[in-house]
Amino acid sequence: RYQHTDRSRLLQISCQVLGVKQDDSLDHIKSVYHDLVKKLHPDSSSGQANLSQFVKVQNAYKTILTQALDDPDEIEELTRDMQLDEFENKVLQHRTKLSTDPATSTASPEEKQATLRQRMDKAVEETADYHVRLVDNMTVEMNIQQKYQEPGRKGKIVQSIDRIAEDFIQQAVQGGQFDNLHQLEGYGKPLKEEHEGLLDGTEYRLNKMLVNSGYAPNWILLGKEIREDKKFLRARLEDRAEQVQKKPRCNEKQLNWKRAVKFVEEQTIRINENVDKYNMHVPLLKMQTVRFDLNREMEKVKK
Repeated sequence: RYQHTDRSRLLQISCQVLGVKQDDSLDHIKSVYHDLVKKLHPDSSSGQANLSQFVKVQNAYKTILTQALDDPDEIEELTRDMQLDEFENKVLQHRTKLSTDPATSTASPEEKQATLRQRMDKAVEETADYHVRLVDNMTVEMNIQQKYQEPGRKGKIVQSIDRIAEDFIQQAVQGGQFDNLHQLEGYGKPLKEEHEGLLDGTEYRLNKMLVNSGYAPNWILLGKEIREDKKFLRARLEDRAEQVQKKPRCNEKQLNWKRAVKFVEEQTIRINENVDKYNMHVPLLKMQTVRFDLNREMEKVKK
């Protein structure tokens, strides 16, 4: 009821803008609209040109059409007439001031160049305005088409597919094709959940499917290599640190620790270069990873 009241109010305001009555015929409304467009068009020579009023008249006419007509084809035809009216009311630029045009008269070359430049700028501006109006008209047409499309069609198709899949599953169960499930490895156990902290669960599974199928992009393989290298370096530091803590005064252990630190420093440079390359190629900002901080990792190991 409230929606109907809002539409009635909008229709009443639109009729007031055009100066017509709600019970007038569409032919009369169209005739009044054409008269107003000719007077209010920005390029009109009637002396009543008004861009804001011209836009109001256009919107009011479109509102009356969408509420008065039930056939989308008729609305599309009348909307096309509105576009043609705009072109008909457009004053041809090359027809005005033809005899006194500096570009064709005996004006100086500088004046001719300035005039041609002004014409070019104006042509570019009018072209941009035309494309904006074209997009607006297309938006109105798309909204009208969506309004009259068959509702719930997509949902019905999905439900049909679900019923067909369920029928096939029930037929397979009745045929005994699932009787050997208890013989499979992992039967009755929960699935192993693997998740990357920086990625959405769905994205992680899709990327894993691409890797397993051999269609993984280079940045996915590079990210996997970075994670494995970081894990290896952390394990290397923890192992050497544990040996040093057991025998802190052993020269051999201290030497192994220094060698491990030097090795990790060299590998850190290579890993961080790969991290920078990975961060430049990932499609989303949230998928970027941090560089390997050797000092922080050593502090963790010492603690």
